[in-house]
Amino acid sequence: MNTIKLTQINHKNKKQAQDLTYLLNQYAQDPMGGGKALPKEVLENLADELAKVEEIAKAKGCCKITLEVLSNNEVAKASYVKYGFKGYELDPKAGHAIFWEKNLVT
Repeated sequence: MNTIKLTQINHKNKKQAQDLTYLLNQYAQDPMGGGKALPKEVLENLADELAKVEEIAKAKGCCKITLEVLSNNEVAKASYVKYGFKGYELDPKAGHAIFWEKNLVT
């Protein structure tokens, strides 16, 4: 039986940062991730920038960080819960949230 080992990424560890960038780029190339590789400048800065998200949000006085996850992606949802995220619902009178996008790269 295979064993899965979960490790919190140390963004300052070059090997772990490279592994994280690799995995996220592989996801981006999958149809579920958009089907395109991440641009070179994103790949070069991804690990450092991800490490700063919560710090920057707090410094700017943001009230929350939101993210998007597919309802059937139980592995991702479990990971997000581990880092303090939880599902939320809007007031039903306001309607339900929907995602829109505007591609900036053609």
